[in-house]
Amino acid sequence: MRRAGRFYTVFLSLFLLLSPLLLLAQGWRAKIVAVKGKVLVSKDGGKSWFPAEPFMELPEGSCIKTYEDSMAAILLSDHSQIRLSAESLFCIKKSGSPPGKIPPVIGINRILKGRVWFRNKRLGPKPIFETPILTASIRGTEMALEVERWKAKVVVLEGVVLCKNNYGEVSAKRGEGVVAERGKAPKKVVLLRPEDSVQWLLVTPDVLAPSDLERIPPYWRERLKPELLKEAPDYVKGIVYAKMAVKELVRGRWRRAYNLAKRSIELSPDFSAPHVAMATVLQYKGMFDEALEEAKRGYEIAPESIPAALRYSELLLGMDMVERAKAVLKGAKDDPRVLTFRGFIALMEDR
Repeated sequence: MRRAGRFYTVFLSLFLLLSPLLLLAQGWRAKIVAVKGKVLVSKDGGKSWFPAEPFMELPEGSCIKTYEDSMAAILLSDHSQIRLSAESLFCIKKSGSPPGKIPPVIGINRILKGRVWFRNKRLGPKPIFETPILTASIRGTEMALEVERWKAKVVVLEGVVLCKNNYGEVSAKRGEGVVAERGKAPKKVVLLRPEDSVQWLLVTPDVLAPSDLERIPPYWRERLKPELLKEAPDYVKGIVYAKMAVKELVRGRWRRAYNLAKRSIELSPDFSAPHVAMATVLQYKGMFDEALEEAKRGYEIAPESIPAALRYSELLLGMDMVERAKAVLKGAKDDPRVLTFRGFIALMEDR
């Protein structure tokens, strides 16, 4: 199996899928790389706000504010990946230096409310996160942080995080969390399922092509649900299994997801969705060559399908087949997701 030199996951959005590629572009500061819903930016300390846009640069002192049913993804100057949930407020107090710079400059960021996910797997100092209730100094690579009016919570997903305020300090490692209430010392807690703290990140990938739906009679088109499968034709069951497969994958049940995707192809081999679902499942497991073949088949069946084009081009990019990926995206309609992919490629090529 050909080795793909990029990190991939299938449910944290285009930001997580392609940010390692974006980092190939040189000479830029922090950038917004994905926006959903209402997101505003201030570059003057909150005096004025304007709509955020993908690939907008964020100088030191910038703040990003998300509203209900919105999110934003950011790449900081020290190559940290940041995701903001709905109703969050995040500020870049001090920009950190890129990996390798000597002497290094440690970045400082402020989270005034909401939920933030952080990852930085590169060597070197990690940024500090300040909140009104505690300060988190990161010695690891991945954490989630939630700030409410009277309480802050840190969940360590990888590495170690030191949390402190005026009343005390405590460190937590992978699988542990820290909770602090206003006016009290932070306390460490052991978490049975730390991944539950980032459920808000999970997005079930779409797999259905327009032509898939057009080939299904209207009666069954409105009944693509597991509980209604008993009387459905086999090819309709296959489509439902494809949708179920990616949902199971998001829940971390890879074996069940694989079995559902396999059965989906057996029942509906001439539809695009089963192959896109299988490509997604295989990609998650690191089986990139096999995933590429399934994605290609799904795309060939339905070249108008945005899910098929995105999955296929994403895998091509991961194997450094940039020109082929560009050709696939060139033929896709101007969907916001396609435009985001095209923007990533443009940044990769430093245009």
